[in-house]
Amino acid sequence: MESSHYWHSGLGGWTCHLFLVSLLWINMASPSAAERPTLVYALDQQFLPLEASDPAGQPVGFNIELVRLLAETMEMDVEFKAMPWIEVTRQLRDGKIDMAAMPATPEAEVLYDFAIPHHISFIGIIVRKDNAGIRRLEDLRYKQVIMLADDLENHYVQGEWPDMALAPVNGVETQGERMSA
Repeated sequence: MESSHYWHSGLGGWTCHLFLVSLLWINMASPSAAERPTLVYALDQQFLPLEASDPAGQPVGFNIELVRLLAETMEMDVEFKAMPWIEVTRQLRDGKIDMAAMPATPEAEVLYDFAIPHHISFIGIIVRKDNAGIRRLEDLRYKQVIMLADDLENHYVQGEWPDMALAPVNGVETQGERMSA
């Protein structure tokens, strides 16, 4: 379907933060190149313009540049690991990664230390023109909603509107294909 068959409505804002986990061990003295600790950053594979993997598999985006500058300032190396969101939370919990970007929800603030927010993200709804009466999340009650599986917004919607019928998909391409059907 042509993109003109859809409209987008920005809803509610999330402040996005980079957060650090278990970095207190870092020695702030100038380490030699052989002693430089490595900061492991988990990135979302398809969250442009903030972070993604390019066609060659290299990390790109605003968050990536910000993390590189942070690591350089802290005289650290940085390793980027692209993974689905559900893996990010697991690997943080298991201590396999040090840093990621996420909204500072009350639940997350109990578990992690957050930096100062660097932008505000909005949840949006894209609907077919024949559903133009949908303007707010509440309007989606009892409707089927296609969302990325294990995405932050997915978890938010499940918590706030448990009676919404979610149809999780694994990628943005699949999301578009399901909407066009």
